Amino acid sequence: MARRPSMADALAPSPPAQPAQPAQPVVPVPASPPKGRPAAREGKKGIAFWVDPAAGKQLALIGVEEDRTVQSLMEEALDLLFRSRGKHRLATSGRE
Repeated sequence: MARRPSMADALAPSPPAQPAQPAQPVVPVPASPPKGRPAAREGKKGIAFWVDPAAGKQLALIGVEEDRTVQSLMEEALDLLFRSRGKHRLATSGRE
């Protein structure tokens, strides 16, 4: 167990104070760029969903094999879904 401080310790003179250190110069921090939506996302809506890890891995593998992004693969998948339902093709920024 730790020893309780005694009254003598409380009354003992404190060690001499250290001399004040010179103040460090203030370096201004550059302002961060304004936060906002990247230009590629302007006018678009984000949609997220959960998949099995194996499906995510397979999607990423297809992207590597075809040198494409997951974004473009998902746009193609959305277009195929729309086509199968007789809807207009909307996700046109993917594979041309």
